[in-house]
Amino acid sequence: MKRIEEHLLKENYYVGLGFPKGYIFFRILGVERFVFKWDYVTEVGSTLGADELKENIRLSYKAQDIKDILLNKKNDELYQVFIGVDPSYLKIYLKVPARTPQRELIEETRWDKAPFGEYVDGFESPLDDPSPDTELWIPKSESEGFYRFDFYNPMTFEISPFLKIYISRYKVKLVRDPDLIEGFISGRIPCRLVTMAGLRYYDYRYRDYYDIDPVPIDATRDEIERAVVPKKGGV
Repeated sequence: MKRIEEHLLKENYYVGLGFPKGYIFFRILGVERFVFKWDYVTEVGSTLGADELKENIRLSYKAQDIKDILLNKKNDELYQVFIGVDPSYLKIYLKVPARTPQRELIEETRWDKAPFGEYVDGFESPLDDPSPDTELWIPKSESEGFYRFDFYNPMTFEISPFLKIYISRYKVKLVRDPDLIEGFISGRIPCRLVTMAGLRYYDYRYRDYYDIDPVPIDATRDEIERAVVPKKGGV
């Protein structure tokens, strides 16, 4: 846990989620933290075979008929997630948002069992000491969810993947104040800035989910004021 402690936020902190078109800012009103243990064999129904790649996994919880434990349908909540991996040689490929690979230098997606550079494994992120590199932020989405995982077993024998999901669930308030936002992007007011899903472009329904337009890091005052005006009542 020590490696991720400095990345955890507290009440009254600000966070800016960086989407392809700019940032959306939130103030944290409350937080609860917990660890969810996820067993591949129980949820998927089989082990992961030798040299097997299993794609587009969502973290279900069949015991309570939950298809996706990280599905966030609320515009006043955010999830911050870190992942511990077992066994050590299990490779997990992060796709956040869904179908958007993270940690990848090559822009063209390679559909093989060893994509370039984008996996995390248990050597890098063990169960009880997850790596900061596994950090995921989950904003509001609908039934399709905001992420997918691919699991790859590079060994010559089958394995039983097991994850510890370290979750911070934040109660948040959307920031529309142009003065605050101007302070965030200039660096005058402390705010944790998070680039969502690396540098790949993807679509996100900003107005549908938050009734706001994202603010570019180099936005002018006029651009900020136009972006924050609600069109359907706001959050």
